[in-house]
Amino acid sequence: HTHRTSLARTPREEKRKETEATLDTSMAETLKKGILVKRSRGKSTLGQLLPSWQTRLFVLTPHSFTYYDEAGTSVKDSIFLNEVLAVEPLSVAAFLKTNVFQVVSPTSTLYCHCEAIDEYETWLQLLRASVGKYENPQRWTAFHPGSSDGKKWNCCNDHIESKGCRPTFDYQSLQK
Repeated sequence: HTHRTSLARTPREEKRKETEATLDTSMAETLKKGILVKRSRGKSTLGQLLPSWQTRLFVLTPHSFTYYDEAGTSVKDSIFLNEVLAVEPLSVAAFLKTNVFQVVSPTSTLYCHCEAIDEYETWLQLLRASVGKYENPQRWTAFHPGSSDGKKWNCCNDHIESKGCRPTFDYQSLQK
């Protein structure tokens, strides 16, 4: 563990500060706010088969999907909606949980679990509608509704590099 003596921030710290500044001005534009349980980015102490899940406050605005620490006082991370590659449901087999969706960006995949089906459906609908307002030629056309062990997907048994076994949501349908 190294000690930093300069005041320079890491790129992640810079993004967090920018996000906090943006959120201060955009909280009036909140589309949805609520408690979700997210899959931790690190592996659990028991290994990859039993990932840890953390309760977080999530805020959806027209521009971002942001989550805070459990107290709701500090931004943990934010995904800008114009960068989202996919917003898709996961099968129960992925993590042995119902009502889980994934928000995929170029740098990470965020897995969110809702306790109730109606909350799950509302978040999925609002996220897709919000993401659909942005043109993104990089958006995925296929996804995996399962999880991987680092080598294969449990939904289709394809190699980890496989682009997807199911078609993604059709954002063109939002314009009809």
